[in-house]
Amino acid sequence: MTDRISVPDMTSSFMWLTASQPMMRWMTIQGEISSRLGEIAATWGQNRLDDAEAAQNAVRRMSGTRDVNEITAICSDWLRGTMERAAREVSQFTSQTQGIVTAGLSGAHHMPQHETATGKDAPQRAAKAAE
Repeated sequence: MTDRISVPDMTSSFMWLTASQPMMRWMTIQGEISSRLGEIAATWGQNRLDDAEAAQNAVRRMSGTRDVNEITAICSDWLRGTMERAAREVSQFTSQTQGIVTAGLSGAHHMPQHETATGKDAPQRAAKAAE
């Protein structure tokens, strides 16, 4: 009885490595997108805290006066601040979502075209749509 030494099949190992590269790239893209979504959620949470703090300050200031003109000025200041924060938040959200789209498109662009799930011309169509 002869003992056989097991030698790994290099062909199947190479095929696995080649086949796994698109999946690894896809997982990297998903990680980038998840990270950016985390940033959006953190920004959104901070904005909600800022809004709540501004409302509390306005109520605190209004409760300290009986002058209608001063109450009106406090409400006006609060409303102006709310609108400024909303505009800033829209700008932040737009910038952050553009980052997500860019990460997704750059990742899809670097994948071999025949590996994309939506067809070989999907990265070009997505890039054209983003322009």
